[in-house]
Amino acid sequence: TVLFTADNNRSVDGSISIAQGAFTDLAGNPSSNTGSLTIPIDTVSQTVTISRANAGDILKQGDTETITFTFTEEPVGFVIGDITLTNALGSTITNLVATSNPLVYTATFTAGANSTTVGIKVLSGELTDATGNQNLESNTITLDVDTVPPTVLPITRNGQTTLNIANNSDTITITLSESSNDFGMGDITPVGGSLSNFTVVSITEYTVLFTADNTRSTDGSVSVNQGVFTDLAGNSSSNAKSLTIPIDTVSQTATISRANAGDILKQGDTETIIFTFTEAPVD
Repeated sequence: TVLFTADNNRSVDGSISIAQGAFTDLAGNPSSNTGSLTIPIDTVSQTVTISRANAGDILKQGDTETITFTFTEEPVGFVIGDITLTNALGSTITNLVATSNPLVYTATFTAGANSTTVGIKVLSGELTDATGNQNLESNTITLDVDTVPPTVLPITRNGQTTLNIANNSDTITITLSESSNDFGMGDITPVGGSLSNFTVVSITEYTVLFTADNTRSTDGSVSVNQGVFTDLAGNSSSNAKSLTIPIDTVSQTATISRANAGDILKQGDTETIIFTFTEAPVD
């Protein structure tokens, strides 16, 4: 007998053979034939590559995505429990099914309420190929999950004084808690004025010019209502913010009257003249 040990990382048959004339009998006659035995060998570890249908997408709570598992050899006994999720926090993977290709399986990932970045992998030794070789650890894919709705931070303005006829406009700054791809001037509501010159300063900061209405003497405002924009994952904004802007664009008027209307004065007589303003005068 002899012990045959297969080479590592071999996936083709091996053999043991004895060549003709390789030995003699006791009388010295050489052997007259050959003998060979084929030995099936598979010492290659099975590997699996994981991929996602929409690489780079950011998911929100409840979103699903197809995850694909591609094997180098047909797996034996691959089940949902062989898949490891890291930092899942409510995210799940379900519906593991074999495709028409015996090397390819798919499963459904569902984003949970508290997840941020979820990893998916298959640990080494979770399953085998047909010859019993255990799998190597797979690659790890990550899925970004954003379940936090964006918010509007306090709205600010460049100036602090009341808008008047001479200075009737001011630059308003609106800052979001995270980037949005659909926030625009239409999401901003003015009262007592109009908006123009919408500018994107950064991925979270925007400015707009507010111009007060003519002949207005009550406060105006600029506001962003709840739910008018989304973040990159599609979460709707969860709060509203408003900035009050004092406005007085009404021209001041003065009315003059006399104390004794109609009296005829003689030399040396005096009379009080009254000046009545619509607003307290300055200077």
